[in-house]
Amino acid sequence: MSVTAVENIVKKVVGEVGEEVKAMLGDGLNSSSEILEAAKKETMVEVEKIHESTKRQAETLRLRMLSSAELVARNKSLEFFEQTINEIFQKALEKLGKITSSNEYKASIKKLLEEGIDAIASKDLIISANKKDSEILKAIIKEIAEEKGLNMKLDTEPIDCVGGVQVRSFDGTIFYDNTIEARLERFKPLLRKNIALLFMGKE
Repeated sequence: MSVTAVENIVKKVVGEVGEEVKAMLGDGLNSSSEILEAAKKETMVEVEKIHESTKRQAETLRLRMLSSAELVARNKSLEFFEQTINEIFQKALEKLGKITSSNEYKASIKKLLEEGIDAIASKDLIISANKKDSEILKAIIKEIAEEKGLNMKLDTEPIDCVGGVQVRSFDGTIFYDNTIEARLERFKPLLRKNIALLFMGKE
């Protein structure tokens, strides 16, 4: 309700009260007018207080609703970002899955193994891979072990992954995951940043 509307109501009520006061006091019109004016001023002060309080409450409610709407919108954006990232992640895995069947993949898995060896920095290592890659790695492990003077064993239990290797020390205290999935997972923060920039219209 606006201040003007409130004032109109106050004036109407004050007018009706004034008529009653006039009837009760008869000739004491001057006195009643003073009482009436004082009452009017006091009433307007109270109306202003109520109006200011209502404005504050309305603003607080508006900010709460705005904050809630922004939170919902932000959550929806985050969900959409994650969905987009997961879709890209899945497509990348499918594409990389096809590459693991190519002749060039042997050189790639050797590089992944060497990265894992450097990360562990131990002489005694256990190498894990999926069933298909394990066959490729048998010869590679022997070659690198002789070249670098390492004691490496291929895990007899294959792991579930698209490709790549996991390298760990004999006692299992040091572990490095260099599978294709793990490498993509490490790429996700950059992927999130790039997608966010695209949505903001930046390159």
